[in-house]
Amino acid sequence: MVHIDTDFLKLDYATCIILKKEMDTEQFKRDKLLEHYHHPHNVGTLQEPDFSSIEYNPSCGDQIQIEGQIQNGVLTALVFIGSGCILSQAVASMFTEVCKGKTIHEILKMDKEVVLGLIGMSLGPTRLRCALLGLYALQHGIQAYIEEHELESE
Repeated sequence: MVHIDTDFLKLDYATCIILKKEMDTEQFKRDKLLEHYHHPHNVGTLQEPDFSSIEYNPSCGDQIQIEGQIQNGVLTALVFIGSGCILSQAVASMFTEVCKGKTIHEILKMDKEVVLGLIGMSLGPTRLRCALLGLYALQHGIQAYIEEHELESE
């Protein structure tokens, strides 16, 4: 008979609680992404956008178009339309919520860490590109707006 060491299976109560919380947190993150995918926020187009920008991921075909309105350097309206995977669409939905009311200079300073913080998980390079489509579209649209209106970039 072969003896198998099962000591690693003996977890104390505190460790079990921590593991359960981590599993619950992971499930919450997945549920949040699915909710934004199935019921996205800020989907549509604007009658008179100040900028419009499209980003496309050629490796998977995901696409995000973002339109926005700016008053006194503040993003007052932001919408998107797109097609693609759960990640690109859900993150675009979440991202539009976070960015409304921010200054254009705050948005231009955002990086991938902001997006990763929204979804609460790390991603490989291909999935990261999907998640960053909304950020890239928004920043390119704002940069074009700044150039068109001859504003200063910070």
